[in-house]
Amino acid sequence: MKTATRTIVTTLAGLGLIAGLAACSADAPDKNNAKPSASASASADTKKEEAKDPSNPEEIEKVEGKCENGVATITTNNVDVTVPDCETIKIEASNSIIHIGATTNLTVNGAINDIQGTTVQNATITGSANTLTTDNTPKIDDKGEQNEAKTR
Repeated sequence: MKTATRTIVTTLAGLGLIAGLAACSADAPDKNNAKPSASASASADTKKEEAKDPSNPEEIEKVEGKCENGVATITTNNVDVTVPDCETIKIEASNSIIHIGATTNLTVNGAINDIQGTTVQNATITGSANTLTTDNTPKIDDKGEQNEAKTR
């Protein structure tokens, strides 16, 4: 009887082992017959527009500002803009690099701008975190926070 019990136990253990191995290998994909499937990664085939790096001035869109009737108003954010000499320049934009010509009145309502000017007579700054660099020392009325004015 001991021999019969051993045979049955050994046979059952062997069948259990075979069944376990068969179940594991049944789920394994056949690498030689792999086929593409529709999934979230299928969107990788579409071209994505690369984001521009705002810390790299060469990647920022460059635009020309206009002075009409003695006033130039800059409203586009995230650009590198050049404004010619103009009696009054108003900057409503934010996060931009702005090159300005000579002006009598500069108003900055935007924030986080780097403003490079030739000569500025008067500057009113209500925005915050702007930097104004000029060739002269303008009269400045700073009503914002963390603004900086420098003379070259």
